Formats: sequence, structure tokens, C-alpha cells
Amino acid sequence: MESTAIAPKARAMSFTMGGPIPYRVQCFQPYHQLVREEPQTLEGRIERLTKGKNIERVFLPRVEHMSARRAHFREFTIRRFVGSVEVLESESPSDLVALRPHQGILFRNGGCLLLVATGGGYCIAGHAGRDSLVRPDGDDREFESVVHAIGASFDRKGIDRSHIVLRAYFGIQPQVFPHDYSHERGSYYARVVEKLERLEARARKHKGWDKNASIVTYDGRVPHLNLYLALKAQALTQDITRVGYEKPLPINKDFAYTRHENPELATARNCVFAYRER
Repeated sequence: MESTAIAPKARAMSFTMGGPIPYRVQCFQPYHQLVREEPQTLEGRIERLTKGKNIERVFLPRVEHMSARRAHFREFTIRRFVGSVEVLESESPSDLVALRPHQGILFRNGGCLLLVATGGGYCIAGHAGRDSLVRPDGDDREFESVVHAIGASFDRKGIDRSHIVLRAYFGIQPQVFPHDYSHERGSYYARVVEKLERLEARARKHKGWDKNASIVTYDGRVPHLNLYLALKAQALTQDITRVGYEKPLPINKDFAYTRHENPELATARNCVFAYRER
């Protein structure tokens, strides 16, 4: 972890990826509510966040719907300029955005994954929560998961899926992601677990799957979900084999996630930022 200059007492997790498409990802504690705040506050914080980074445009997608889709540029309207940085907000629900050099994506995170997919000069970044990775009952969305949407986007660019490198960051750890069937949403949780176990059975046919890995593990009779392994399983079944994970959220520290033992941090949200350097 490294200190940041954005606010007093605030800390962040960061990771920089080199290679043909270098990018940087950051996760700030809930002291930094950079999205959906009063305009003046949002402007000031985006200015600090982008300062010195040669960022030209920042997208604010509407990830809360877990729509498993990539937003097209025409779906964004210019919300404001912060100095020389153009800040655009999506009018439609979306989890993913294609990034050109010097562009970034910003959203709030309560344990969901930040994704970055690169390959063939193309880059997509975005959000993956549980319901972005497995289609909820009754949802008629176009894609089963964000992974399916990523694969389709690279297909349209004529980029073979073997070139895709998909990496995830800042997710909730399975030890603190229970889905107790006695919960008021227990019947829904049971269907999610069933879908994930079927997904894992398909993923186990691929050589990239660790035979000792399980998307769903049990503490007594309570299932716990591993979002990264759900992502990896979807990726393998979609012929995306280069998948990795960095920087899971620390357990019961000052980063927020939905099952945090501190009620305030269970309802608060971190701020996640990713930007493509070139």
C-alpha cells in the first residue's frame, strides 16, 4: 500500500502494468467519494486525481446495475471539463468502457472487481460484480457476463482471443463473502451458487484451471464465493486463457466491502480509478 496526497489520512492501493499498453489502477478508501457527489467536490477531487498524469478524458459509467455490457461513446454526455480533462458520464447502464491512450475510468467499489483487458492495441476497463459475472434470473441482457462482452468487443476489432490479457484488481476476498441460505435472499443465493458450480464444472475441462481451486467453498453449510475464480471460469470457457489477479481488498481494514464487520464500511464505497498511459 502507498500513501496518496488526495486527502489527509487517506491511503490507496495501486498497481502499474507495463508492456505494449501500459496502465495504472488505483483504489482509494471511502474518504474519497469521487463519483456522484456535489459538482464542486467532484471537480476538485478529479483535478487532484488526474494532476500530472497527462489524462485527457475520464469516463464515469453507471456500473451499479451490473449490466454486463460495454458502453459506446455515444452513450456518454459531456458532464463537465475539469481543467483540460473532459469528464463524461454514461446515460445508460454499463460495466465496461474502451480506453484510448490518456483516458481513464472511475467508479465506486464495494468489493467488486476492477477489470482491465488488453491485446492487439485495444484496451477495455470496467467493473465486475457477482451479477456481472453470472446472469441473474429473469435478466434478458445481451451477454451472460462481462467476460462475454469483452470477448465480443475484441472479436469486433478482429483481435484473436488468444491475444487478450485480462486482469482483475481490488476484489472482496472469499473468506468474507458468505451467501448464507438463511438470509432473506437465501433462495436467490442458492440459485447463484448452483450456476457457479455448473460454470466451474465447465471450466474444469480446460487445462488452465487449477484442479484444487473452487469458486464456491463452504464454512460449515454456508457457501463463500470467489469472484476472481468466477471471472477466470468465465474467461476459460470463452477462450480467454491469460487471466490474472492483483491486490485483493484487505480483510476488515479501512477499505470498504459489502460484508465488512464495521457497518459503516459495509455500506461505504471505495473509489476505483484506472487509466491507460499510451
